[in-house]
Amino acid sequence: MVPLTFPRLRSLGAGVALVALALGACSHSGSTPTPGSSPTPTPNPSTTPVGCSAVSFGVAFIPDGGGGTFRGVQAVHFEDTTTNLCGSVQIVNIPFVGAVGAMGFASDATTGLAAVSTNGGATFTQVQDIFGINTSALIPVGSTYDVTLTPTPAPSTTPTPSGPVVLSDVNSISILGSSTTSVGMIGGPGTGVLALTGLANAPPRFGGFVPFQGGTPAPGAGNRPIVAVGGTSVALVRGSSDLLSYEVDIVATGYQFTLKAIDTTLGYGAHNLRGLGMIAFDPVDTTRAVIAGAPGPNDVTLITGLPGAIAIASKVTLSSRPHSLAIASGGTLAVVGADNGFYAITGVDGSALSLVSPFAANPTDLTANAPSFTGCDGKTYLMTNVNSVGFSNDQRYLIVVGTPPTQLCTNGNNSTLLALAFNTATGVPPSPSPTASAPATAAPSSYTANGIVTRMTDTDYVIVR
Repeated sequence: MVPLTFPRLRSLGAGVALVALALGACSHSGSTPTPGSSPTPTPNPSTTPVGCSAVSFGVAFIPDGGGGTFRGVQAVHFEDTTTNLCGSVQIVNIPFVGAVGAMGFASDATTGLAAVSTNGGATFTQVQDIFGINTSALIPVGSTYDVTLTPTPAPSTTPTPSGPVVLSDVNSISILGSSTTSVGMIGGPGTGVLALTGLANAPPRFGGFVPFQGGTPAPGAGNRPIVAVGGTSVALVRGSSDLLSYEVDIVATGYQFTLKAIDTTLGYGAHNLRGLGMIAFDPVDTTRAVIAGAPGPNDVTLITGLPGAIAIASKVTLSSRPHSLAIASGGTLAVVGADNGFYAITGVDGSALSLVSPFAANPTDLTANAPSFTGCDGKTYLMTNVNSVGFSNDQRYLIVVGTPPTQLCTNGNNSTLLALAFNTATGVPPSPSPTASAPATAAPSSYTANGIVTRMTDTDYVIVR
């Protein structure tokens, strides 16, 4: 395939516009559609840091996803300055101008993007810069980029896309690079992957387009709305019927994408995935990744050989359908959120995946963890229907967000977040575990935050720091 190159950006100074590096023959214009006219909202007074909210780590950012009356991101602070779990619930509501869907942040947390809806949440067509994740003071900034509008003048693209360089919706966002050279990779229904630059100095700008067709190997037409990047060397793009692997190279003109491999068994099927799309790269070795929901709907699959090949090394079949997965920083253990709870899996760094015996087994599925918690109505529930999982940056806590089917809260926010003390080497709580006879001042081993906007099926939007 003819390599596709698009620019990285460099800042000319604080408050000064960004300019693209010189473009080569396969490059694109740095123009952008007219930014959306929606004003930047003033941060809610509730965003003033207090208590655990002042901590820049131990926080889960949960976009509303169009599932409730609140429009924005809920920041759930679960860890305090001593790295213990917070003693009281700390939820900060951060308003946006519309419902928020997929989000993506650079590896150094200096830049980020959020997909915003202008029609209540059915589709997300606007992309906005967001700053402050490195201090947990998440702030939407500047006007939005409309992914449905063709840049003017129309960019020159090699190979030529089979359609316009636009998307009709935003399903996923992944950030390539960091700081002023970061580029947002936007996945959604369309003929390729949209690249946005200007992440360090709002608003986002058109940065390029990675068309699916036009070279060898040729994946053919089809929507592939899930995009994930591993470091700065590989990207995976997933659709309903296949998975594409791209090699990413840094060249004088920017980032160069070259399609290297196609697998027709690792698509996600009939489901409309949004957010992280059940793809996780091994953070230690980005030639490895784990894919959930394929080849079979309950399968979790380890792939190796990236980006030059997509080799299926191992798989395990769960007892219920998966919705989310995360790999711990050590690169050996993954956690998968599913209908029956969550599963811990080892062997990500080896040749065979293996299920870990649960420490809080679901009585109806003895391979899944379903910890109990006190819900919004004071009743005890098991954590099932898990839409999102993630690890705190210090790897001390596992974050699980789910919606037990019988929990109904008065405000309609029926989902719950659990933060659990977790050992990422063994897949169980750290030893020794707190006991019922522990003194009242002992650090808690779990944290429950009710009142989370009801999660919609197949929307894995949660990002954890």
